[in-house]
Amino acid sequence: MNALTSRQGEVLASVVQAIRENGRPPTLREIADTIGVTNTNTAKDHLRALEKKGHVRLLPGSRGIQVVGPLTKAVRR
Repeated sequence: MNALTSRQGEVLASVVQAIRENGRPPTLREIADTIGVTNTNTAKDHLRALEKKGHVRLLPGSRGIQVVGPLTKAVRR
């Protein structure tokens, strides 16, 4: 897997946290709100980059985000 930018790390962390807390991935709007942007396209761009780098798999649907690998190793703090 390729290294992440700090913003991509934030996006991945928000996805992992939502899955842990709610049992489901966040929506694009929820990701955008978490990382402090108003445009959901920005969140989608980061998710596409994460998919290209092999950290997530994007699936159809508003919550179509699957973290690749164990959640405990997806985000290192």
